[in-house]
Amino acid sequence: MTREELCDLLGLPADTPAAEVVRARARRFSEIALSLREEDLPKPVKLKLQQETALLESANDLVAQLEIIGRAETYFAEIAAEIAKPNAVRGVIRLCLSRIKPLVPEIKDEAVRFGFEKRIIEIEERLGPERKPSAAVPSMPPFASIPSPPPPPASAPPAAAPTAPPPSELRAAGPTSPAAPKPVPKPSALSPTRGTLLQLVPVRIEGTLRQPAPPIHLVARPRFVLGRRRASVDFATVFLPENEANRQKNETISRVNTTFFLKGNQIWVQDGEVLAEGKVKPSTNGTIIDGQSITAAIALNFAKERRLKLGQFGYELAVLQLPAVSPDGPLAMPAATTISTQPTQMVPQRPLGCLRFLPVTCREVVVTAVWLLSEATLGSAPQCAVRLEQPGLPPVAVRFHHWQDGFWLEVPAGGASAVALDEHRLAAGEVLPLQPAHVIRLGNLNYELRIS
Repeated sequence: MTREELCDLLGLPADTPAAEVVRARARRFSEIALSLREEDLPKPVKLKLQQETALLESANDLVAQLEIIGRAETYFAEIAAEIAKPNAVRGVIRLCLSRIKPLVPEIKDEAVRFGFEKRIIEIEERLGPERKPSAAVPSMPPFASIPSPPPPPASAPPAAAPTAPPPSELRAAGPTSPAAPKPVPKPSALSPTRGTLLQLVPVRIEGTLRQPAPPIHLVARPRFVLGRRRASVDFATVFLPENEANRQKNETISRVNTTFFLKGNQIWVQDGEVLAEGKVKPSTNGTIIDGQSITAAIALNFAKERRLKLGQFGYELAVLQLPAVSPDGPLAMPAATTISTQPTQMVPQRPLGCLRFLPVTCREVVVTAVWLLSEATLGSAPQCAVRLEQPGLPPVAVRFHHWQDGFWLEVPAGGASAVALDEHRLAAGEVLPLQPAHVIRLGNLNYELRIS
């Protein structure tokens, strides 16, 4: 199958970017899988979906190439965005080029590969040779919007470039020590893609429609909504599997049943849907928390686990706020290697950490959703926001942050890493901003990252 044929099958324009084609194919697989789970699906429709699945699977080799092209195009876009800045950082451009170069030889399409090689050469010629800190500033070819720093006065020797203290010194000093220098982001670090929803979509098991685990959604919006209408809520509170008995139970849960929202430095809960201008549309069957019916918006502390029930058949969730380890962001202080059970020693201006929703009456979920207030952990420990039961996975495998309007990935320091990003194993203590089209590997599970 050619790229044009795949785009036509997915209903996309032929010039759709590679990464978007890959995401559209994954979405279509998910849609087909959900449709095939319907018990009353007519046989002709089922046969047609199975034929479409076979066509999509025939594009596996093509999609593998598109994933490589998509990653390269993402880095080229980062370079273009950096060049457009008034004070572009050369280190960012060089970092992107270092990520692109290993990808280019893997591209089989000669025309695409040659086009990427030409773009690399053009960028490198405009960028000029890399300067060493101790060397005099040489004359450089013009590079739009990346001004060269002026040379130092002839009467004074060049000042030595300031160096940041090693991580071990920062860790020893601690965040409360007056002598501890404040770490700053590396100038070569990429910026995260802006967004409030991070989706971890499990890569489908080859040759089947089955996914090895439910998708994971980290929701960083000021509201978190529960109910049975999947398109309108963050956590679908529905009894599974989908059959007639559970359908009748689900009908007693409102489409939008309960809304969690932030107000000041507190978490509030409102039965029903919060509409424009603060108006409320109550749910049909109400919301019960710890045995008490919620009739109006109420501020609650979730440092201790609370039980939430929805619908006549009592769809039950255990709700708990997990504390933050890095209240000032992933680059502001070193994170601990284990899960902290103690609240932060500061009075936050807003709730931190995350709110975890664990189903009690029905363990199967459509999506594992977490309300990400500032950070959330994934790992094998029961105290994680999302527990991944895999052999060899550390208690805390990865920590996701929402910071500077984007998502960041942190591998906890002090232990062995079980995390790979785009097939590159990350080191313990590494912190990276996230962009779409990444593939993250946690133990034996692969997830495609989507940001919106």
